[in-house]
Amino acid sequence: MASTQRNWYVMRTQPLMEERVAKDLNRAGVETLLPLAAIETRLRSGLLVNRIRPLFRSYLFVHVNWDTATRIAISNVRFIKGFLGYTDISDEPGIVREQDMEELRQRLSECGGVIPLNVSRSSKPLEAGDMIRVLFGPFRDHTAQVQAVHGSRVQFLIRLLNQDHMVKLPQECLAVAA
Repeated sequence: MASTQRNWYVMRTQPLMEERVAKDLNRAGVETLLPLAAIETRLRSGLLVNRIRPLFRSYLFVHVNWDTATRIAISNVRFIKGFLGYTDISDEPGIVREQDMEELRQRLSECGGVIPLNVSRSSKPLEAGDMIRVLFGPFRDHTAQVQAVHGSRVQFLIRLLNQDHMVKLPQECLAVAA
């Protein structure tokens, strides 16, 4: 049975087409929400850069009445794969609760519309005795205590297979442990 009130739904898009689909739907009069995030990415050169990307890749939120006119308008927009929770058996996709959307909008407004996913790093150089967390590589998310600092490389012990192993990593691969 079709709903007569506007609800929030999650729409799937083709990869990397979230922004284009949102713009096309907005032009068609459909309200959308595409949460963005500031994400640190590492270039091949090893440099960390911030990029603004959709928080949920290949997904965006739409606020519509689930009726025939809306489905026809949406079907004319390219790069849409469908709706989350929509199958041939059901006549309406899964509805996102208004309180969940309100919480998401609140979080977005608190951080200026872009949710920061960057790892906070200390502005002070690391020193022996500091607790650190590894950000990248095979030891990712391990915490350890700094043993020594040699220029830009930090030396610490990681416990693997019941043995301590001395590891040296560049300081930009580490963050102060919370």
